[in-house]
Amino acid sequence: MSQIDKTTTDKTTTEHLSSFMHEINNSLNGILGLSSLLQDDDINIDERKKYASLISKSVNQIMELEKDYKEYLQTGKTTIKYQVIDVRDLLENVLTEYKIDIDKMKIQITIDIREKIVIFTDVTKFKQILANILSNAIKYNKIRGQINIQVGKINQQIFIKIIDTGIGMTQLEQRKLGMAFY
Repeated sequence: MSQIDKTTTDKTTTEHLSSFMHEINNSLNGILGLSSLLQDDDINIDERKKYASLISKSVNQIMELEKDYKEYLQTGKTTIKYQVIDVRDLLENVLTEYKIDIDKMKIQITIDIREKIVIFTDVTKFKQILANILSNAIKYNKIRGQINIQVGKINQQIFIKIIDTGIGMTQLEQRKLGMAFY
């Protein structure tokens, strides 16, 4: 392998490791938030079960991320694992993981979904995308801010629109969305 090939490979591996660590950190932050909620003496048994279930799902997501990363290191690829999911359920689960941060910032959340929307996708990867966007919408929002989430269909295409009262993004930053480490 030439020095250029090795440098490119090392850089790509480092970038993927950085992305992997970022995703694990997001999941761990969600687990921390949920475990804090479990310590509240005032929550009922159904809420406790819901939070415990979400913690379990987050731990499983971390294990899936680890498998994906190992697969990437061995093959240079990752596998997409498709399944049907309800978008509202997934959004509510992600928001529950960030409940402590939402409450601390006194952010008002509005979810506008006028019909049941299910999609066929990789749940782990889709949840990562939603969690990254929503965690930024929370983190960079203002105290007593708002996050409005709209989900719908136009011509058999599904859209998810997340609007917040945070600091916003420049047009250059918007064009970088979806690029590695942005």
